[in-house]
Amino acid sequence: MKRIAHLLILLLILLSLISSASADPATRLYWTEWRSYNPNLSRIARANINGSGAETILDGFQEGIGVKDLAVDSENSKLYIANRSAGLIECTNLDGTARDTLMADIHPVGLALDVAGGKMYWCDYTYNDPQICRADLDGENYQALRSASDGCVLEGIVLDLDAGYIYWAERMDQQIWRSNLDGSGAFMFLQCWEGVGHPCGLALSASRIYWSSSDGIYSANFSADDVIPLIEDLPGAPRSMEIDRESDKLFWVTGASYDGKVQSINLDGSGLQTLVTGLYYGYGLALEYGEPVGVPDMTGIVTRLENHPNPFNPCTVISFDMDRAQDVRLQVHGLDGSLLDVLLDEWREAGHQTVRWNGCDQDGRALPSGVYLYRLVTEQGMESRRMTLVR
Repeated sequence: MKRIAHLLILLLILLSLISSASADPATRLYWTEWRSYNPNLSRIARANINGSGAETILDGFQEGIGVKDLAVDSENSKLYIANRSAGLIECTNLDGTARDTLMADIHPVGLALDVAGGKMYWCDYTYNDPQICRADLDGENYQALRSASDGCVLEGIVLDLDAGYIYWAERMDQQIWRSNLDGSGAFMFLQCWEGVGHPCGLALSASRIYWSSSDGIYSANFSADDVIPLIEDLPGAPRSMEIDRESDKLFWVTGASYDGKVQSINLDGSGLQTLVTGLYYGYGLALEYGEPVGVPDMTGIVTRLENHPNPFNPCTVISFDMDRAQDVRLQVHGLDGSLLDVLLDEWREAGHQTVRWNGCDQDGRALPSGVYLYRLVTEQGMESRRMTLVR
């Protein structure tokens, strides 16, 4: 019997090592920014896991305060988007193409995926009837699992698929709740207090739950009797979070109005890093896992992408510098992503480049006043800027 027991233990250790060795590392960050007074400038962006190669992949959200949360299905290369004000859950490819509506007439805030189980979970927030909901990944078989107390302001949601639990934050009640994946057995897992209250984003490591508060990030064990700060006096209102268990790092986005950040820290509280700066009201965050393909980094290869004058009428000059010769494509898009004109699509030598745009589409029709995007595509990737046409 002892021999059998020893063999079973050895087998479990080997399986654990195989699982650990085959686990994919986090390779890219995705985040959302929203503008309450100018929702058509809300956007989804991404970067390498170290913050390099940042690029916009979707912008021009016209409804309400725009997009908030998102989740990544790395296995199937899909991005899920929760837009509470538009009442939608959408799905795109990881580069923002092939945008499709999966759910409508809902109020999604937090968003979490069970890819193996074929389910997505979200906090459905209305003041009078907040709920925890789920549906198939294609939007079918909608279920309202739990109703929360009126006015509780649901925020983050995270899944512990190994244990079969859902955790969610009730921000104004300063509580974190837990239930089974089918919504049964719900109970208040943790009551927060002054200085650790108002939980927002949630994340799970193998042994602890983490949440963001107004000025810090805290954690507790799964018995909820060992609450400790990970980092305090953190400016910018940390919001959505995610943990990469391969590197034992916690990533989050801050909601400062003009200088939001994507940041990370080791789970032992060391190694605070700022990865991306200049966000406007950062809100949602998700990680992509897999082989490190990376977002191409144009830093040092293409520089000083800008247009002048801006605003303009009737023409503007777009300029940029390249440190080596290559194929270049310069496009003008509407904020809904529609292609309006191709200004440049050719081989260019290294050096300073200028291209004039006359405010017309590719058929020569004058476009109305508004905000437009110009996108420069090279061998290294893509960068976008905004310009304003005033008739």
